[in-house]
Amino acid sequence: MSESTLNIFRLFHRDLPPLFPADRRTKIAEVLKRLENNPTVDVTEIENALVAFGYEAWPWHKAKKHFWQRAWDKLGEHFFVPKLSPSLREKYGDFTLCGGTLQDVHAGVPIDYFNIEQRRELIDALTQLETDLARHVDTQITGVEKEQFLNLVDEYRAVADKIKAKLVDLRKLAQGENEHANLAREINEKIKLFEHGWCYLAPEPQYHDVCEAMEFFQGRKKDLNRMRGAHLIPEVNFYS
Repeated sequence: MSESTLNIFRLFHRDLPPLFPADRRTKIAEVLKRLENNPTVDVTEIENALVAFGYEAWPWHKAKKHFWQRAWDKLGEHFFVPKLSPSLREKYGDFTLCGGTLQDVHAGVPIDYFNIEQRRELIDALTQLETDLARHVDTQITGVEKEQFLNLVDEYRAVADKIKAKLVDLRKLAQGENEHANLAREINEKIKLFEHGWCYLAPEPQYHDVCEAMEFFQGRKKDLNRMRGAHLIPEVNFYS
């Protein structure tokens, strides 16, 4: 289990864009190396280290992902098709004429359309495609589109700040919950899920989801307070 979590940490580090601050990249690499060299490291320690870097890295990862998706949509076919053998190129062409897409191939949707050998070739071509696109994206964001990329990082950082502020409010709600232990535990688990979303350990946090979580738990607290004692039978004095 710890090895799979370490692999997530390696991906987290690998995916940092070239413009990510060099001193912070070095710090992340140092922590990763320390964890890799610790034979007794457990999953929780690795996750905590990842979460510690997640907030600052998330805007950079999001901006790079935006450029990556744009490159995939515009250049994916251009890079992919020439990597196929002539026979597979023809079959892939038939596949696209039937409505199939490169994204379908990447997702493994047409598993029955191609034979085993062809699927192996497709996987190799997809691996090369991802390498080519990564190189292209890095070139773009350090060159002609550097300013656009950094502006996008700033936009995502503003979103991250808003999410972080809501998580602080959620944590205060949990810390102030002295009467319903289960509710406090549910809130802390939700906070953990959002924080894990910063760093590949869970789905990415969305601002509206964090806002809805706050509203949900505030509503739950009111419901629990209203229901307190509802199961008790009221005492009635028939002689008064």
